[in-house]
Amino acid sequence: MLAAGLLCGTARAADVDLPTLLHRLADQQTKLDEGAKHLNYTRLERNEELDSTFQPVHVVERMVRVEHPDGGTEHEVLVREARDGQDITAQTQPRFDEAQERYREMKVKDPKKRDSFQADSPFKATEQPKYQFRLLPLDPKDGGRRRIAFSPATTRPPTPEMIQGEALVDLSSGLALYLNMRPAALPRFVTRAESSLEFGAVGAIPVVKKLTFAGEGGALFIKNRFRGTISYQDFKPLP
Repeated sequence: MLAAGLLCGTARAADVDLPTLLHRLADQQTKLDEGAKHLNYTRLERNEELDSTFQPVHVVERMVRVEHPDGGTEHEVLVREARDGQDITAQTQPRFDEAQERYREMKVKDPKKRDSFQADSPFKATEQPKYQFRLLPLDPKDGGRRRIAFSPATTRPPTPEMIQGEALVDLSSGLALYLNMRPAALPRFVTRAESSLEFGAVGAIPVVKKLTFAGEGGALFIKNRFRGTISYQDFKPLP
């Protein structure tokens, strides 16, 4: 029975059609982008500043509630922030609120303006022509999943806004489960930057469940090393 299952898994993988998978991944990304506008949720952040042996020197933890009080405009509420275990919410609250106000003003002036720290998914329909994709060898232990590697198309030089990496895709649904990525071209003074996304769903709405990131860089003798996670939980559909 086990051997038959492995053979069936291999057969399914051989029948995978990359264009069809890319179409499903584009549809997932569209629903992911739209779904965030219809959910309230909690964001838990943990940022670690590391020493030369990659041990934490300082740790900042933050809990933020993301809501849509008028049914459309996103509003973030700082619930708690701590540095090295000490509550600093009262000190950081004014700066947090001021940053949120500037962000809202920027979005009012230019609703389509992309956040400078965000890269568009390579699976987004409008981004796919900028990339090249290939199916990676099948894992014989799991014929129901397949990895897809992606990198900028060779027809144009990569930019820091473009990424490369691979995604783990469920073949039955055509949905990405994980996405590992790094910049196709590192920004100045950055020597390493990598991140991964874990996806899930709230009902029929796909969501990001966790973002993990790490990197290092600096100039001359000043080096910065960091790592962190951002978890998304307590999703509630808008009433």
